Amino acid sequence: MRRNGFKWLPSSLASQILLVILVCSLVPLVLSGALTLRTTKQHLDGYFEREKLLTEKSYIQTYQTYMEAHIQSIETELQKVEHSVKLARANAEELFAHPERYPVPALTLVPNRYRPGYHDNSPAGEGMISYTGPKPFRKQALEHLARSRYLETQFKEEVRQNPNIAAMYYIHPDSGSFLYPAIPNNEALSMQTMPLTEYSFYKDALRVKQAENKVIWTQPYYDITPNGWMFTATSPVYGPDGTLLGTIGADVTINNFVRNVLDVHFTEQNAYAFLLEASGDVIAIQSQGKAEILTLPAQALSNAERQLGSREVTLGGEPKLLFVKSVPSSGWLLGYVVPKRELLLPVVEASSSLVAETGSRLLRQIMTFLLAALLLCLSLSLLLWTRISKPLTTLMRAFGKASLADFSVKLQDGNIREFNRLQQTFNQMSDTISDLLNQQKQLNEELELKVAERTEALSHAHMELQVRFDELKKLESWRKRWIANMSHDLRTPITIVRGYLEALQDGTIKPEQSLRFLQKAHDRMDTMSRLVKDLNDLSLLETKQTQLRLEIRPAAPLFIELASGWSEEVLQSGRRLRIDMDPHVDGEVLADKDMLNRVLDNLLSNAIKYSPPQTLISIDLTQSDDWLMLSVSDEGVGIPDEALPYIFDSFFRVDASRNSSIPGSGLGLAIAREIMHAHGGRLEAMHHDAGKPGTTFIIYLPRYVD
Repeated sequence: MRRNGFKWLPSSLASQILLVILVCSLVPLVLSGALTLRTTKQHLDGYFEREKLLTEKSYIQTYQTYMEAHIQSIETELQKVEHSVKLARANAEELFAHPERYPVPALTLVPNRYRPGYHDNSPAGEGMISYTGPKPFRKQALEHLARSRYLETQFKEEVRQNPNIAAMYYIHPDSGSFLYPAIPNNEALSMQTMPLTEYSFYKDALRVKQAENKVIWTQPYYDITPNGWMFTATSPVYGPDGTLLGTIGADVTINNFVRNVLDVHFTEQNAYAFLLEASGDVIAIQSQGKAEILTLPAQALSNAERQLGSREVTLGGEPKLLFVKSVPSSGWLLGYVVPKRELLLPVVEASSSLVAETGSRLLRQIMTFLLAALLLCLSLSLLLWTRISKPLTTLMRAFGKASLADFSVKLQDGNIREFNRLQQTFNQMSDTISDLLNQQKQLNEELELKVAERTEALSHAHMELQVRFDELKKLESWRKRWIANMSHDLRTPITIVRGYLEALQDGTIKPEQSLRFLQKAHDRMDTMSRLVKDLNDLSLLETKQTQLRLEIRPAAPLFIELASGWSEEVLQSGRRLRIDMDPHVDGEVLADKDMLNRVLDNLLSNAIKYSPPQTLISIDLTQSDDWLMLSVSDEGVGIPDEALPYIFDSFFRVDASRNSSIPGSGLGLAIAREIMHAHGGRLEAMHHDAGKPGTTFIIYLPRYVD
């Protein structure tokens, strides 16, 4: 055994591993220091996170309490307005219910200079009566408008006491009104474009029934007076008999209302309040939030109708707390937006400072202690790696070549006893594996050759058997159907012919009638001959034994020629014929003209058989990207839904008992379909649109592409 350098180290790998374990005992010191630092930081972070959550919860509760009070304040202001309207409604109903107590005041109406209608020229600061209804004036309408002046005292007092109310009014159903205070300049009302009874402040009130003591709040709107944007509390006035006598309303300008109820001061610099309609449109917002509120997600307001709540949203690229609550009377949404960062800034700054200071001090202490230990571990690890790395590297290279099936490498003994044994074992393993691989390679080559030969032979045999089997199945199926159908369709004419011949033989038929019965027998024999020929043709088509004489032909001239050949026969049968060719048909087809003529003959003869006289038979030619379509339509009895899937089957006839008087073997459509399959096309049948009698057959022939 050779020993080169580092003679003071033990030659045993176990002894060297023991030394490594002793040296690596310093690792727990490093880990414990890191864990201590991490744990301390986690505890501090957890503590301050809890403090932050408690602070946030406290602020949220404070804002929720404040919002409850704010909502109650808004609700109180709205209820004051509602109370004024309800009181005015009660006074108006009392006024109109007892006209004997309230004499009709004098009323003089003059034409309005600025818009159609009349007014009473009331001075500014008093109530004004106006009328835009039909002429001549209705007496009752003028009396009600004149008596409405008795409401002026209450209107004046309500407007004076409640700063939110800009005006109060009474509107008569004839589009007359009494408004307090009067508009100083009647020109301001020139923007009125329709009768007063068409505006929301009149129509919304009509949702209240006579027995209901309710007030309806309109959606904000731009008023026809100079007051600008406002909303109205309105309620109907009914007579004792339930007759609608008009409405009472109180106008609240949005600017006045917002100035009275949305004056909110926040300690946070970028916080703001807003007021929205129930639909989400902005009523008012504090100036610092005007640009940001437009980016508020609609789903953030989705539960505002249920409970007061707060949620975190992202606005302007930073997290913010959103508080929203619905105002019960109007359905508006009052909301606060408070920046979360500013809300928790004192706690965050304090926690960050303490965590940074504590972490820095602890890190310096741990790093000083661990530096020496790490230097010692590094030195001993380097020494051990030098002793082990060389034989390990050599062994790794040898295993790498072995993985590539290169077993030519032979390892030499080194300085470590355990590695020497491992290298010797590797050399023995390499030789053994090399021999086994050579043997396996030879066996695999022999086996693959035999398997390939056997597989090829089996494949050829299987393919040949499959072809024979398919042919036998098809021939057997055809044979059974042929025998069954032939026995059925030949029995009847043979029986009839036999009966004619026996009658002639025994003298039952008189000599002068014998020629006629012989002709009938001859016709029956012709029927059997045609049947046998059709069966033979169908058999040749189904077994692919019929060779088509395919030629490239222009589609339109070909089909026009085939269809035109039937014009005279269709007309002689008493039916009408229409041939319609799409002028854009310009393709060519690869077709056997005689075979296509046979398909068309079958379809047209069927159309004549199964359609009444004087009906229309239509032939239409159209095209698509890949197909030329020739359709034959009739107005006959049609094909039942349950029979449609089977009409192309051999010997199938729709309701044979009903159509027994119509000649045919049930093979024509089967032959036509096989002819189309031989052309690479298809033949389909379908019903007409609902309510139209008859059937349409469509020939699909592929367009020829060179």
